[in-house]
Amino acid sequence: MIVRMKKLTALLHHSDRDGLLAALQELGVVHIAESEAPESAALQETARKLKQAQDVVKALGRYTPPAGGALAGLSAEDVLLRFEELDAKRLQAEGALAAARKDEALLTPWGEFDPAALRRLEEKGWCHAFYRFSAEAFAALEIPGGLAAPVFEDRGLVYSLIVAPGQIPKLEAEEVRLPLQSLRALRGHIALLEQEEKDARAALTALAADAPVLSKLAAGLRGDHQMLTAQKDLASFGEGKVLLLTGWFPAARTGEVRSLLERSGAWSEISDPGPSDSVPIQMRNNAFTRLYEPLLRMYSLPAYMDLDPTVFFAPFFTLFVGLCIGDVGYGGIILLLSLIAFLKVPEKLRPLPALGMILGGMTMLAGVMLNGFFGNLLFGAPGSPGGEGIIPFGQGIALLTAVPGERGTVYPMMSFALLVGFVQLMLAFCLRLIAKLLAGAYLAALMPLGLIFMPVGFLSWAAHVNFLNLGIAGFSVSGVPFGKLLLLLPANAAVVVSAAGVPLFLVADFIAAHGHRKMSERFIMTFVDFYNNVTGIFGNILSYLRLFALGLAGGMLGGVFNQLAFGFITGPDGARHWLSPMVIFTVLLLVAGHGLNLVLSMVGAFVHPLRLTFVEFLQNLDFAWGGKEYRPLMRHRAES
Repeated sequence: MIVRMKKLTALLHHSDRDGLLAALQELGVVHIAESEAPESAALQETARKLKQAQDVVKALGRYTPPAGGALAGLSAEDVLLRFEELDAKRLQAEGALAAARKDEALLTPWGEFDPAALRRLEEKGWCHAFYRFSAEAFAALEIPGGLAAPVFEDRGLVYSLIVAPGQIPKLEAEEVRLPLQSLRALRGHIALLEQEEKDARAALTALAADAPVLSKLAAGLRGDHQMLTAQKDLASFGEGKVLLLTGWFPAARTGEVRSLLERSGAWSEISDPGPSDSVPIQMRNNAFTRLYEPLLRMYSLPAYMDLDPTVFFAPFFTLFVGLCIGDVGYGGIILLLSLIAFLKVPEKLRPLPALGMILGGMTMLAGVMLNGFFGNLLFGAPGSPGGEGIIPFGQGIALLTAVPGERGTVYPMMSFALLVGFVQLMLAFCLRLIAKLLAGAYLAALMPLGLIFMPVGFLSWAAHVNFLNLGIAGFSVSGVPFGKLLLLLPANAAVVVSAAGVPLFLVADFIAAHGHRKMSERFIMTFVDFYNNVTGIFGNILSYLRLFALGLAGGMLGGVFNQLAFGFITGPDGARHWLSPMVIFTVLLLVAGHGLNLVLSMVGAFVHPLRLTFVEFLQNLDFAWGGKEYRPLMRHRAES
């Protein structure tokens, strides 16, 4: 849910500014409204120092000092300077080491030679160069008055040192540029550079023990940055002597804020937000729903007058991920890995593996419903597609598993995907209707009402008349006759409902959505909106078939890997010989194949449910979106 906010407006003398802001910072609940005033030099410098401190804290976090490591007792400024010095040495040593190792790789095939001897040849008028020839080109090579000494051969190529008086003649070959230093000296230089890099890293590891002083500095700088930003955001009047403060705070904290303002002596007013106010957003959800807030933030924060859709899409997203993978074995792996990560990572990072455990559990549940276990049937029954399952009974538990029918295999999952799509889309329109009503936009609320009436009425009528022999009245999922629910609305009433939805949408769209346009433009845009929405409803519902397709593809690919892997140990009689030496290849192919399939399934299970959430659900909410996160002025503590 979106926390209800109150608006604070206060007038104060400029001399009282710092005292009031310090008190608000101590209270830590008031979000100061932002202004377009330019940043001061002090604010920019504080931001620079804060970024520097945060970057160094992050960099030192990559080094783990030994338990009980001694603190150097350095100040925060000294830690920053020391880090800059040591990190520069590390980077310099790493760069030089990379170049030296590259030279070593070039020199190693040529072996040890004395560069001084080559320089003495040059002093006496002899030139030298290193070349790479094909074997045929080298055999036909002639150096008048010179020498071509083959050094080594590799893959049909001859690497040769060419020595000639005066200058090297032009050769049809590739010249190899070598560093003029001995391999022994170069390796000695590499050893020194490796030691320099090791020493720099050791010093940085020791310095990491003093990182807490930087965390404390960063916390103080964050508070200073917020304070300077708040000072900037105060509007000034009367040559800067009178300041106007506008802020926002949760309505539940009204008593505390009012008490503080009464003690400050400043004139103040606490009011409800107006329709045009840009109110910051604070969301308050339960432990389950809060895990999905990062997904919503990837899309956008809702506006203050919108609803918080997190609680509505979280169960659907969880279900979608489970259906896209739909395998008990894969779900168990995801659950186990997430549990290990949950126990290993810091507490502030635990929401991610906690979400992974939920999704892994849903994948296992979906796997039971879809009857999948590492590409095999989990439950079996006589006549079941693909043969008997791992457990030779209980197929009735797998409500969404494929079953043989009179006209071929029946896939209840396909029907279930369409049903889920219809339910989520109608939910989006209902939330859109409620949001418009809560915002007082009663005319605009007729648009989602029309979008609900049209498909519901049409489907009900189509079920009564068996439209195009589609058998909508007989629509069912695992024997549950959902299509019969459409027959509850009489045929004549269904026609009225569907027809009523058309003018509801058109009138609302014509007046509320395009009332600011010219009359000719309003007719055109209303027709375009009507066409896009009506066709979009059925297109969006069909889009949910991807849930069926992804689960089916993952199961089939897993089955193919099983067939290939067990083919190594399956004899002509069809029996599997587990004692065969070929079982090694069976195990390797099973691990590699299912590992690849799991990765591909996880990618699809993230991308496609996210697409259904963003496009089919959140976009159809038609919210204002664009909310700014609630960031109160407060004191910050150093991160542990």
